[in-house]
Amino acid sequence: MRKIRSEFAARIAPGSRGRRFHRPVRLFEAAALAVAVARCGEPAPTGRARTHPTVARDADGQLIYVDTHEPPAVSPSGAPAADDTSPWFHRVGGRKSAMLTFDCAWVKPANALDILDTLQAKGVKATFFISGPFIFENYRLGLKGGLNTVNLPIIRRLIDDGHEFGNHTRTHPRLADRPDYGNELSELRAGWDAAVRQLYGEDPPANAALLPAWRAPYGEHDPAALTAASCGGYPYHIGWNDDTHDSAERPRCTAENGDDCWDGRRMTDRVLDRVARRGWPDSDVIVAHLQNPYFWGASGELTRLIDTFRDRGYAFVRVSEALRFDPGYGGYPPGQGICRDENKRP
Repeated sequence: MRKIRSEFAARIAPGSRGRRFHRPVRLFEAAALAVAVARCGEPAPTGRARTHPTVARDADGQLIYVDTHEPPAVSPSGAPAADDTSPWFHRVGGRKSAMLTFDCAWVKPANALDILDTLQAKGVKATFFISGPFIFENYRLGLKGGLNTVNLPIIRRLIDDGHEFGNHTRTHPRLADRPDYGNELSELRAGWDAAVRQLYGEDPPANAALLPAWRAPYGEHDPAALTAASCGGYPYHIGWNDDTHDSAERPRCTAENGDDCWDGRRMTDRVLDRVARRGWPDSDVIVAHLQNPYFWGASGELTRLIDTFRDRGYAFVRVSEALRFDPGYGGYPPGQGICRDENKRP
């Protein structure tokens, strides 16, 4: 997949180069790093206090990671965290930026096509975070278990429609299990490369390359995970502002089950209510799941969400188009500093 990466780099960051994956390091020593929080001229968002910096640099100013997951998606009370603007994303073409992002794991083609048909009809390009169950026949085995051939047509459709892609790990692990994020991300990338190669040969579209961006499963991450990801070529952790709650495993609403259910209308209402309470800020990242069973597209509710945002002055863009940082940065050099020195651990 060398050609994919060179084409992607030429498209968004001439001169940037890819990084090989390196096994992750644990929490780095505060004394060994000079950590800065970059606000890019924008006010710092308010909300729940963080336990790690949102932008980390080493003593020489070299960028280690950027964590855009601020404010947290849900505060302890369940109320939306308040922010007026984002230091991580900017307006695009003079319009506020709205980013639809979809995590892709246990995807069924019918659910995926429901979403993709609506995005195509509305002229919206989105960012999809790819996890092992979507591309591997057995995600625990990775490539050893073969590719999930059922989803290959969906992958082709995603690429042909002009969407972009980030990494969502091979096994979709919990942080508490202390996974090896270096291997998780590397093995997912190997599987994605294999799937794209099978579909397009050695000359795939430029947008088929994975961005140097990832999303932690369940949004669970810490400095160890963020640093390991950057050492492996993924310096940007992409969070969200508004969650559709389509992964809560509630039953689909029917006339019989009352309010103990979920559907497309509730997905859209939840996002619109939260963003309205934050005053329709300059940027908004929405998380949903390609495998959600609520037929968000066919219900017309995804269309309602898109139309409402557009009426409020937003343009729907991919994450890389609104990111304030260089989307071609390949991560902290694996052979340097914290990626190499095993002594820099607490």
